[in-house]
Parts: sequence; structure tokens; C-alpha cells
Amino acid sequence: MPSKSNKEWANIVSTLTGGARSVANYYDELEATSIHVLTVLNEGGKVCATIGLMDVQHEPPTEILMDSTSEDVKLENIISMAAFFIMKDGWKIKPGAVFETLVSEYHPELAVKHLLFVPQYQWGEALSKVKLEKGYIYPLLAVGITNEELDFIAHKGVSALEDLWERKNINVLNWYRSSSV
Repeated sequence: MPSKSNKEWANIVSTLTGGARSVANYYDELEATSIHVLTVLNEGGKVCATIGLMDVQHEPPTEILMDSTSEDVKLENIISMAAFFIMKDGWKIKPGAVFETLVSEYHPELAVKHLLFVPQYQWGEALSKVKLEKGYIYPLLAVGITNEELDFIAHKGVSALEDLWERKNINVLNWYRSSSV
């Protein structure tokens, strides 16, 4: 059962992103662990957010956001898989963290194969540091990156990749994009 803070978070994301919203519970393969995922469909595509990751021992408390210009990308499956690695295996997320091969699990046909966690930028300060009843959470945006971009990060760092994206005007919310490198 979602807590009051979980419901607050879902309402904040829904209000800021606008559109038709739904919440579904996703389970791991053994159906032993679950996470709620909010999906909002709007004119710009699809936004998903975990609901309840903040309740896991993670410092600072966080939730994951994903955004796509297309409705057909399986963001719900990808975001729930990322949440399970955090919840069950203790993976840590922070700006610049990469979860390798998660995208390719559900979309092997895409050039983007991995998740890179970055501060969200689409909704400004409203979703950077969110005050809820239980305190603050610090949501991060998970964007898809290619093998070449992963190698680029290893050699030059995340900031250099973000600078490259800005210079080339790359829409990282397009999960069907090719590599920027």
C-alpha cells in the first residue's frame, strides 16, 4: 500500500507532466519484490516514475524518472528493473551512475543499451528537490545511452558527454536515436 508520501510524489509528477495517468505494480521474476510505477501519457510521449523507491534505504532518498518522446518504449519494464537492482542488490544511483545493459533487456533493437542517471532538467526546480510529508527526495532522470557514449564517459566523463549533447542538440528523450559520438 503506497504511503502518503508515495501518493504525494505521484500527484506532483502527474500534475507537472500532465496527461492520462495510471499506476501499476511491477514484480521481479520471483514475484517477491514489487514497485509501483506511475505512467503519464501526454502529447510529448510518455513519462514514468517509480513510486516507493524513497522507502528503501538509499541516501539521499530518491525516485527514478524516465521520459520518452515515444509511447511505445517499454519504460515501465526498464524503470522497474532498475528499481529492483537498487532494492534487492544494493545498486546505488547518483548523477553520473550507469546501469549497463538494462535497456537492451527489453529493447535489443535500440542503439541505446544502458541507463545513465542525471539530474532531471525538463521540469526545472520543481522535481530536483521535492518536499514531501516525510522529508525531501532527490529524483534522478534515467536516460538511455549507447555503447559508444558509455565508452566516451569512461574516457572523458559524464560532463563531457552532456556538453556534447548540448553542442549537437541531441534529444536524449528520443530512445530511437543513434549515438551522439
